[in-house]
Amino acid sequence: MGAALKEFGEKGYQGASINVMVKHLGISKGSIYQYFKDKEALFLYVFASSMDMVKQNLRAIRDQSMDQPLSVRLKLTLGEGVHFIENHPDVYKLYVTLQNDWSMPMRNELLQALRTYSLDYIGSFLENACDRGELRQHTDIAKAGFVIDAIMDRFLLSRTTPHAAQGTDIFHGDQETVNSWINSIVDMLCQGVIRG
Repeated sequence: MGAALKEFGEKGYQGASINVMVKHLGISKGSIYQYFKDKEALFLYVFASSMDMVKQNLRAIRDQSMDQPLSVRLKLTLGEGVHFIENHPDVYKLYVTLQNDWSMPMRNELLQALRTYSLDYIGSFLENACDRGELRQHTDIAKAGFVIDAIMDRFLLSRTTPHAAQGTDIFHGDQETVNSWINSIVDMLCQGVIRG
């Protein structure tokens, strides 16, 4: 999967070459078609496998932090996001490429599914915080989730893409800088929704 993930992430769907993938794997082109009927099927498999890795990490954070305050859970999620990107850069690159490559098969459906998962994930944190009395009265959980999701997504993009980090030191920052950003971002978010 690694060769296909790298190829799709770096070159997009149209630019990705099955020939390059099989050459890197040291197999014949026919071998890949024993498992996948075409390039689209291979792409969808690679994408689904990559997103399963992301979801597995997020589920672990969600389940292990169930009794923690909202701020801690969000900090853990962002920290794990940075850690995941550092350890699996090709997975994140595929996500970024999907956002910008209109030729990707089922692009809109895949992006919609990702956003839905992310919003549901954050929404579960917010509902849990609401049940514990952490949120301001009458907080709109859907809107709060949208804002948190957007900020977290931009932060992670800023860690990998210089133009997204413009005006900050997130892209080039060391671990201490990144942690400082995570703490500041989450503290600012929570001051808007947690009871004072």
